[in-house]
Amino acid sequence: MATLALKSSFVQGQLLRRSALLVAFLLSGGNSIFPRVPLAALLIVICVIALGGKSLARREFTGCFLVLLATFVVAMLGADGIVSASMLIRFTNFILGLMVLSLYVELGRKAFTDDIYPLLKFMCYQSIATTALGTIVPGLFTPFYVNETTYNTIGLILTFNPGADGGNPIVRSSGFFFEPGVFQFYLNMFLLLAAFVRGDPKHMALGLIAVLCTQSTTGLAISAILMVAYFVQRLKDAPSYGNLLITILSPILLIPFAMLLSSNVEDKFFGTNRGSSWARQYDTFTGFAVAVENPLVGIGFDYQRYFEESYHLGYKESELDTNTLTDRPNSNGIVTAFYSLGFPLGLIFLFGLYRQLLIDRRLLAFALMFLSFSTEALLFTPFALMFVFSGLLVRPQQR
Repeated sequence: MATLALKSSFVQGQLLRRSALLVAFLLSGGNSIFPRVPLAALLIVICVIALGGKSLARREFTGCFLVLLATFVVAMLGADGIVSASMLIRFTNFILGLMVLSLYVELGRKAFTDDIYPLLKFMCYQSIATTALGTIVPGLFTPFYVNETTYNTIGLILTFNPGADGGNPIVRSSGFFFEPGVFQFYLNMFLLLAAFVRGDPKHMALGLIAVLCTQSTTGLAISAILMVAYFVQRLKDAPSYGNLLITILSPILLIPFAMLLSSNVEDKFFGTNRGSSWARQYDTFTGFAVAVENPLVGIGFDYQRYFEESYHLGYKESELDTNTLTDRPNSNGIVTAFYSLGFPLGLIFLFGLYRQLLIDRRLLAFALMFLSFSTEALLFTPFALMFVFSGLLVRPQQR
């Protein structure tokens, strides 16, 4: 009986943690049709139940709380002492990121990998099924609208945005997220875990195909980096008789990726979808200009303040039309950290991201997140902040 009770408790705890991760996904780049306030409340409830009354006031979180205090002070200085709705949203995300991280402080890295792996694996099947069905039998999908964006979906599980394909007959899967560029981040995380943590070539292939279905230029570039790193490792680890075979096969396996990546880059910079690269360019240069103008404490989290600053400091050489630039939020999450909080505190957030303790292969994980967050404003979302705060823990326990 004691064994059954222990097993039941373990399953219940694992279910709660995985539920918390899934809700954190939806709050971190999820499609706007999923309501944010109820999701945030749900995540708090799940974490409180999973923690079983344990407090967030733990010794390990000392560094995190100090950074949060500094963030609050700097944000108030940058916003001239005004507490805006956007500031409240940011700090809610900070607390949510800490709460989800608290589920793994004692359990360690292995428990995190075991919990997240099946969720990401499901997303791979989700990506492939969306592209296959959306391309072959698009009539199965029902349209829905978020602001001015049209999506096609089957039960809000298989979803794509027909406007994101630029006329490409093969649809781009979006998963639960607002665009394929966000979806690729989670799919590439699965690829990283499959290749370097689980060491499963079949799941690695699954992850690669899933990323291909997003047709995200950033996603393809990240996958290519992970593949090169994987083959380099195999070349070092393989016995002498296998080295030649790996040396021959590696470039061949990279050819389709290289061709698709080259085609995507050409289309994004010179083809029908070049507006995407123009937008990324504008966001990067404009955001950096705002950061340089406010280097120590930034401008805070107020969107209106950024719109005002970007109006005066916006990248003048941009090819985007004036209507597109009006009240345009910044899509570069890394630059957003710098212009919101200044360079000193922004670098601390990046240090935490680099030092994160939840995924092995720190450098590759950092490259994956840095490149993804450079094209999507995800750094200040709960799931991303979970990694940042893990790197700021004081004497954390690792397993």
